[in-house]
Amino acid sequence: MSLRINITEPVEHSTVDEIDEEVTKNGVSEPIIIDLRENFKKKEQENEQIISDLSKQNKMEKMHNKKLQEKISLLEARYQEEKIINEGMRENYKHLQLEITKKNKEIKDINEQLRDIMVHLDSKEQLKKLDMKDDELAKAHLNLVAADKNRQRRK
Repeated sequence: MSLRINITEPVEHSTVDEIDEEVTKNGVSEPIIIDLRENFKKKEQENEQIISDLSKQNKMEKMHNKKLQEKISLLEARYQEEKIINEGMRENYKHLQLEITKKNKEIKDINEQLRDIMVHLDSKEQLKKLDMKDDELAKAHLNLVAADKNRQRRK
């Protein structure tokens, strides 16, 4: 059975009783009213369930969002900390590079001094082997020639 109700003005109803009054005014029979009432209550319950489900889902999403925001805050703090540490490490690296350069220069200077001492000692030893007298040594001339840089050093 199909029922058509012509309502010329839009009617807003908040309760089933108000709908009953409006339907009764329009001359609709009791079984139809009961059927409409049941359908209305069923739809009202479905809507309440949907609202309840959406409300629960909204709360869950808010909680999830809050947890994500906390993680983001934590990660941002860690990132800033790592950034500061990284900056400090770069400064330390630059300082250590300068120290290494200074130490390498010192080692090079010491090696040159050691080479000079070794040449002196070697020369002194060779002079002893020559078995020359002091006056002959006084008259002797020593000519030093710069060493060729490409020539391999003695070890």
